[in-house]
Amino acid sequence: MTVEVFNANRASTTVSSGGTTAPVSGSTETWVVASSAGFPAASPSTPLPTRFHVTDAVLQSEVIAVTNVSGSTWTVTRGAESTTPVAHTTGFTIYQVVTTGVLGGFVQAAIPPSNDTSGVTDTAAINAVIQNGGTANLWNSTYYITNLLIDTNGGIAGATSGTVLQAATGTAGYMIALKTPASTYAVTVRNVKLIPNTGTLGGIQLDNTSFTGGGGETDSQHTLESVYVQNAGGTGFYLGNNIRSLRMFKCMQYGAGSDGFYVGPGCTDSSFVGCISGPSLGHSWNYFGWNNYVVSCKGFFAGWNGAAYTNAAACCWEIGANAANNMFSACSAQNAALHGWDLQSCTHNAIVGCESDGNSSYSGNTGCGINTNSATYCTVIGMTGETDGNQVIGIQVAGTQTGTTFIGNTVQGTSGHFNYVSGGGYLDIDYQAADFSGLGLFKTPLITMAGGSTTAGSAPVLTALGAVSGTAIQLADTTRDYMVYLEITTAGTSTTIEMGHTSAASDVLVMSSGGVSAGVVSFRLPAGWYFKWTGTTTAIGNQNAVGC
Repeated sequence: MTVEVFNANRASTTVSSGGTTAPVSGSTETWVVASSAGFPAASPSTPLPTRFHVTDAVLQSEVIAVTNVSGSTWTVTRGAESTTPVAHTTGFTIYQVVTTGVLGGFVQAAIPPSNDTSGVTDTAAINAVIQNGGTANLWNSTYYITNLLIDTNGGIAGATSGTVLQAATGTAGYMIALKTPASTYAVTVRNVKLIPNTGTLGGIQLDNTSFTGGGGETDSQHTLESVYVQNAGGTGFYLGNNIRSLRMFKCMQYGAGSDGFYVGPGCTDSSFVGCISGPSLGHSWNYFGWNNYVVSCKGFFAGWNGAAYTNAAACCWEIGANAANNMFSACSAQNAALHGWDLQSCTHNAIVGCESDGNSSYSGNTGCGINTNSATYCTVIGMTGETDGNQVIGIQVAGTQTGTTFIGNTVQGTSGHFNYVSGGGYLDIDYQAADFSGLGLFKTPLITMAGGSTTAGSAPVLTALGAVSGTAIQLADTTRDYMVYLEITTAGTSTTIEMGHTSAASDVLVMSSGGVSAGVVSFRLPAGWYFKWTGTTTAIGNQNAVGC
C-alpha cells in the first residue's frame, strides 16, 4: 500500500531537468527541480511507501506521481491517474495537487498566484481544478483572471477576505460562470473578492438555461457565501434560469455599473440571507424570482455612479412583473434615486418588518418609501423609515391593485405618510388612518381619527338643513355619513320620517298616525342618501347634522 502525503504550505517549484518529452503513460523518469522545500517526503522504501502528485501550472492535463525525493532529485511516474503525458516547456512550474484517483473523485488543490497580469496562468490553473469537480483553494493574495467556468461539484475557496480575483484588462461577460449551463450543478464560491472593473464585465453569473438535471438532481443547488464584488462594469450578481435551491449568504456588491443583484424569473425556491447591494447605476435588487426567502438583506444608493445620481428611475427593490410568492423579511432600502420599494405588477409577495428611508435622492424626483402599481394580493406589514430629508411619500398607491393590503406601517415622507394616485383594490390600516375605499366595500373613503380618541378635529356640523314637509333632500356634504337631529316643536296629528338612496326616500324610520311628541328625533344618514319628513300640523324647529 502506498500512502499519499500532503503538504499544507502549497509548495511549488520549477523543473530544471526532465519532463520536456511525452513518453508513454507509466514511464519512470528522473527530474531535477530547483528546490524540494515545502514538498512532502516521498520514498518507495519506507515501511509504508509514500508519494504525492504534481501538475504543470500551465499544461495541466497531465498528472505526475512523485515516488521518491532525494534532495532536488525526484523520481516520477509520467501520466498518472490515466492522464496522457505531454511535453512540458523547459523550466516549467509545478505544484502539488490532490487527485481524483487518490480521493475517489474529489480534488482539492492549493493554487499559488502567478502574478501573470494577463490572466492566462491563474485562469488556467484554477479552471483545471474547478472543471473537474475539485475545489481550488486560493491564497490570501491577488490572482489575475479572465473567465472562470465552474463545472459540477467544482468550487473556489479563498483563504480570507484578502483573496482577490482581479479581472484582466479586456475580459468580457462575467468573471465567474457555469461551464455547461444545461448540466452543471452544485458549484460553490466562498471567501473571495472579485474586481471586474473592466468594460461591462459582471461579477458572477449563475444561469442554468436548458438544465435537465444530473446525478439524480433536479435542482441546481449552487452556493455563494461571503463573496464581495467590487466595481463591476456590469451586474454584480446575475441569477438566471433554473437557479433552484440556491443558497446565498453574506454576499455584497459595491459600485456596479448595472444592477447590483439581478434575480431572474427562473430563480426559485432559494434563500438569500445577509446580502447587501451598495452603490449601483441600476437597481440594487432587480427582482423577478418566485418562491424565494429574502432575509436581512439591503440595498442602498441605487442610481449612483460613484460621484452623483445619474439614473432617475433606479430603486433599491424593484419587484417586477411576475415576481410571485416571495417573502421579504427584515430588509432595508436606503437612499435610492427613486423609490425604496417599487412593486410593479407582481403577485402574492409579503414584505414584513422591513425599512425604507432617505429615498427619492435624485434631484426633482417624487420618490416613496414604497410604491405599488397593479400589485396583486401583496402584503406590506410593519414598514418603517424616516424621510432623511429626501423621501417625499411613505406609501403610495398608483394603479389598480387586487387584494393588496398595507397594515401597521409607519414609514414617513416629507409630504406625508400615504398618497393615493389612482386605482383601487387595496386596504390600508395604519397609525393614522383606515382606508377601505380601495376595496369597493364602503362609500366613505376614509375614517380618520384626529389625535387619540377624540373626533373633534374631524367631525363637521351642518345647521339649518332646510327640510320641509313632504320634500326629500340631501345634505350639503354627500361624502360622509351624518347623524341628523330634528327638533319637533309642535306634535302634529300625523308624522312620518323616511330616508333612502334615491329621492323617493321610501325607507320609513318613524310613522305615527297620532303624531309625535315634542322633542328631538335622531337618525344616521348614509353618505349621499336622502331624507324626508312629512307631518300634519307638525312643526319642526332646529335641523342639524353632525359628521360621523
